[in-house]
Amino acid sequence: MQRRILFISFFLLLSAGVVIYGVMNVGVPQMTFAEAVKINDESKKVILVGKGIDRPATEDGAVVFYVTDMDGTQVKVSYDGEAFDHERLNQALQKKEVLHIAGHAHSDHFHGKELFFK
Repeated sequence: MQRRILFISFFLLLSAGVVIYGVMNVGVPQMTFAEAVKINDESKKVILVGKGIDRPATEDGAVVFYVTDMDGTQVKVSYDGEAFDHERLNQALQKKEVLHIAGHAHSDHFHGKELFFK
């Protein structure tokens, strides 16, 4: 009986350790637009990191704005994810701040679902 309790305790501790390790070390990868296009899988989320381009965001169903990724590629972002402050986005674009956009890439634009300001 005591052996069984020790075995179960060991198994639970080992399982908790594996889960904690996985949560701490597995994340969403940051990529350039060219790298994200190569994945070509809408179910795999990536983070596009780019500086805003001083052009006001427009709304045509989705919010559309432009960033320059870390390779210098100008990328159209079509964002229809979580709600955010539109005024804050326009300020970030004017100041050319770094934006982190989570989503997936299509051949001609990035489809954003989450937006993070610096």
